[in-house]
Amino acid sequence: MISCSKLDDGSEAPHDECFFAALADNGALFMWGDNSRFQLGNGSCERKLVPTPVLGVLADMAVQAVSCGEEHVLALTAQGSVFAWGCGSEGQLGVGEDEEKVIVPTLVEGVLRGKKITKIKAGNTHSLALSDDGKVYIWGNQKWEPDAVSVKGALPSARVIDLAC
Repeated sequence: MISCSKLDDGSEAPHDECFFAALADNGALFMWGDNSRFQLGNGSCERKLVPTPVLGVLADMAVQAVSCGEEHVLALTAQGSVFAWGCGSEGQLGVGEDEEKVIVPTLVEGVLRGKKITKIKAGNTHSLALSDDGKVYIWGNQKWEPDAVSVKGALPSARVIDLAC
């Protein structure tokens, strides 16, 4: 699976501003492209022209999904944990109000602590997660910590199985 960053209008960013993520079948995550907002999660802001492994805490974990926002990235591990990095100026990283940028993958906790997450999506300045019990969590757009969103009233007899943004 390959994911590319998108602009506010949903179009792909110009090639020199775009960053990419590729997830291998063994759970290894590779990233390359623009890194001006620490989107590659390698601890620097140096642009990479070829796929480079994401190291740090994710080097020893199997990643099962990745999603790129405009300037941030989410990764979901096989254990159901969510990691975020990149620009967090709108709270889209979910790791606290004081974290405008995160240069390496960082665990998203708060209300996600102890939850098994099954799906993730990174929007332009927001993020979504779906837990194995069907709860939807959202953060970003000036909301600094993940919070559960009730969809029971709108979907009283249905269970959420996927997310998009």
